[in-house]
Amino acid sequence: GAAGGGGAPAVALFSSEPLALARTHDHPCLVPFIAGVAQLACVTTEALLAGRAPAELPAARLTKWIRMELHRRWVDREGDVFGVPKAEAAAAVPPEAAEMVAVVGWHMRCALTGEPMAPHAGNLALTRWHRDRPGAVGNLVLLACDVADDHDRRGARGTARVYGRAAVEAVERTCGRLEGRVESAGEPC
Repeated sequence: GAAGGGGAPAVALFSSEPLALARTHDHPCLVPFIAGVAQLACVTTEALLAGRAPAELPAARLTKWIRMELHRRWVDREGDVFGVPKAEAAAAVPPEAAEMVAVVGWHMRCALTGEPMAPHAGNLALTRWHRDRPGAVGNLVLLACDVADDHDRRGARGTARVYGRAAVEAVERTCGRLEGRVESAGEPC
């Protein structure tokens, strides 16, 4: 409908109408999602009405299970592909650092295809960007598993031929930012 007679559609920030699209007991994650969206709307509206820019939201966090699984698979890949002892790989990049790489660096998406992380995180893997450099925060890239396998065989140059120079330059910039983030913080996360 029109609001104020101007013909513009009305926008309702709050409604007493029940959510008719889905029953919340059929979708248990729907309730926290709706609550989060409502909270975001309230905080943003409050800031804008007060003349401030909305605060930057903190980065998402992985569940402990996903963080540990992502890390375990990276440690396994280091051993299987690069011959690094598992204890050494686990010490080089702890689970919290692997999470930072996945969330802050790659936004939980494949760096080359944009494929999002599945709920179980089994579709994406961390691997070295440059095979000749050690596994470290500034040399880790989050890739779809099949892309990671291809990249581990080809290396960065072969990946550039498949995905293009622009994609490779974007990965290089993000790896550089991640490396700088670790150096400026003094710790992996």
